[in-house]
Amino acid sequence: MGLTSFDEYLSLQQAKYEKEHPVALESFISKRKSYMEAMVQEFEESLRVENFADYCKNHNDELSNYIYNEVYVNRQDFTPEIKQKLIEISDKYNVKIFVDASLDKDALECLKLLEKEYAAWGKASDGAAKYPPVMDFTQAKRKYNDNKSAYGMGLTAGFSECYTNGSISMNGMSVDMINQVFRHEMTHTNDLKLVGSFEDGFVVKENDKIIAEKCKYYDDFVKLGIAKDHIPYAYNNPMEFIAVAAESSKLNECSPEFKQVLIDFGMPEWMFKLPNHN
Repeated sequence: MGLTSFDEYLSLQQAKYEKEHPVALESFISKRKSYMEAMVQEFEESLRVENFADYCKNHNDELSNYIYNEVYVNRQDFTPEIKQKLIEISDKYNVKIFVDASLDKDALECLKLLEKEYAAWGKASDGAAKYPPVMDFTQAKRKYNDNKSAYGMGLTAGFSECYTNGSISMNGMSVDMINQVFRHEMTHTNDLKLVGSFEDGFVVKENDKIIAEKCKYYDDFVKLGIAKDHIPYAYNNPMEFIAVAAESSKLNECSPEFKQVLIDFGMPEWMFKLPNHN
């Protein structure tokens, strides 16, 4: 007897498997149910953390400090070393760090690197640097959509929120990610002017596409070691211009003219005292 459809074939195969492997099938269904329940529980917990992190971005008060220190930091999936480092950073720099629930293997190294960077920014600025009230590495959040990129709509590695006191979010927790993104976002947090647009003739476009090679100070970005395919992003606006420059591992080696342009656009002059990184 021929089969009338592929669905019928699948039904027959499933019935055959259920008859031959009843125990295995029952075990599979049970494990799948447990897995789904665990996923739902983790997602609900992530949403609660996200809501609390949003509260902390605009509220540095007794309630936020208590919940962070006594509830969030004491999660079961945090090692004692991670708990200790989160508390130390919060106490010293007033920064609440929210880490990904999956905890990348180098999470502790990431926290140590962040602590090192906070110290460097504090020293360079003689205490004037603005620290983000929240550093958010959690993943159960709105997608990092960036519709102002030189490359069009896409997912961005991180962002700083001027409307939440300069809080910073990053799309992943790794040493490489922090080395690539942290100083960019911290520059947004410490931007002194928030200049929204360039003067006429500063940026060259063709068919509404930025042609970075023809823009002012393109060669200065190249000399700073900024990747050529990333330089166009700097020409979206002066805020991105100074933030992309800050990614350089040798910012303090830029020319006097380029340095003055960065300062005029809002980069704090003390940032040129930051030690080389990467």
